[in-house]
Amino acid sequence: MFMKRSFLAVAIFTMMTAVAINAQNSDAGGKQLQGAWRITVIPEEGGPPAFPVLFSFSKDGGVIETDQGPAAPDQPPSTFSAGLGEWQKVGKRTYIITYNQLQYDQAMNLIGTFRGRITAEVNPEMNSLTGELIVEFFDTSDTLLFTGGGMVQGYRLPVLGAH
Repeated sequence: MFMKRSFLAVAIFTMMTAVAINAQNSDAGGKQLQGAWRITVIPEEGGPPAFPVLFSFSKDGGVIETDQGPAAPDQPPSTFSAGLGEWQKVGKRTYIITYNQLQYDQAMNLIGTFRGRITAEVNPEMNSLTGELIVEFFDTSDTLLFTGGGMVQGYRLPVLGAH
């Protein structure tokens, strides 16, 4: 009877240890992506010049994004709201990030909606990410006006006080 209990205790301990190690390796909480990032959007050829974007990824899958939008020389400037969205882990280091923004003209009239979708690969050792971006612009009636693409590259912003 004692040997059965000892065997059972060892088996349970081994199983619990394996589960704990697997949970650490699986990045179940999104720790690879969680935090603040500075990402450069590099539009496809023929698009506007590259521009910076700030992202905040919460542990539970929330996304907050902010940018000024690209500086397009042949277009009047527009203003974008902060972006809101979600992220999901789809591979060991791969994430799908989606977000939406409102777009305004110079007079602050709503002119449409912007939707972005990034498929990103995170390099946790370098605190960096790279990926592909698909964007869609819609008018105020939610009619698709334009679809584009590009690349993204970025890095995790340092924690305040950390060097």
